[in-house]
Amino acid sequence: MGLPRLDGDATAVYECALRQDSLDIDQVVAVLGLTREQVEAAAEKLKVLHLLRPKPGDPSALVAVSPDAAAGELLAPVELAQRRRQQAIDGIRVDLAALTSLYQAARRERGRDAAVSVVPEVGEVLSLLRNATARCTEISAIQPARRRTGTLLSDVLPRDLAMLERGVTMRSLVQHTARYDLEYQSYVEQVAGYRAEMRTLEELPDRMIIFDRETVFLPTPGNRGGAAVVHEPSAVQYLCGVFDHLWDVAIPFEGGAAVTTTISDLVKKRIVRLLAEGAKDEVIARRLAMSVRTVRKHISEITQTLGAESRFQAGVLAARAGLTEYELTTG
Repeated sequence: MGLPRLDGDATAVYECALRQDSLDIDQVVAVLGLTREQVEAAAEKLKVLHLLRPKPGDPSALVAVSPDAAAGELLAPVELAQRRRQQAIDGIRVDLAALTSLYQAARRERGRDAAVSVVPEVGEVLSLLRNATARCTEISAIQPARRRTGTLLSDVLPRDLAMLERGVTMRSLVQHTARYDLEYQSYVEQVAGYRAEMRTLEELPDRMIIFDRETVFLPTPGNRGGAAVVHEPSAVQYLCGVFDHLWDVAIPFEGGAAVTTTISDLVKKRIVRLLAEGAKDEVIARRLAMSVRTVRKHISEITQTLGAESRFQAGVLAARAGLTEYELTTG
């Protein structure tokens, strides 16, 4: 809007004006110890902010205006313009949504393309995701190994809260390591009052987003920004079944100390399995969504618990003992 910001001089002049029938610049100069030029500059700033206005019946005199009234006068045009922009956006969305059935019918007529649409451009993928998000009533998402930073979570939080406030049901699967991330903890706390659930597993397949159990977005190998958009009912039903299975065996994000201990033990057992398979530290870190440094710390603890002299021996000992039954806690 290009409006000036209140500073110390303007605030002090405004306070003086509140105590006067009309602004007396000479008196303000004497009270505040400012120069006349400083007081006049501050008064001009207050006029622009609608905090000073001409006195009725005496346009040469200035009187103080309440902040609420000033805000109303300043923001009314902006709010009106914003409402008109939103109406225009909604109108465009409705107009374009009316063409969806035509688009899908044409895609079906062209055969295989109706089942899976490969979208290589990240901009088009984001546009399709925004449109699906705006229309959906249910979202099921897998967010695997690539760790989402706090910045990304804070970016998506307003969008997710807006969806939840209009009644969208949201289910998210992340990995156990997210439980120890403060940004994830904060995110879960802020969406907890809505129809949103988050559960965790040791390891997840690649990213998947399901809208209304009708459309599924999948990553495209070799093109990190692209996506495959699945519409074909049988394929969508199968992918929904995969998600539901993972959801049923996952553990709700919330939980006390007992849950945290269980999760920690599950992660360690998964590390042991990967060690037995000969996986490198970097591979384990990527698959379990943790840093290499954390992986090496766990490996050191596991090696000591098993009485092994090397990571290879730890994997062999654990394999002989039975990976799923072997107890990794130290007592």
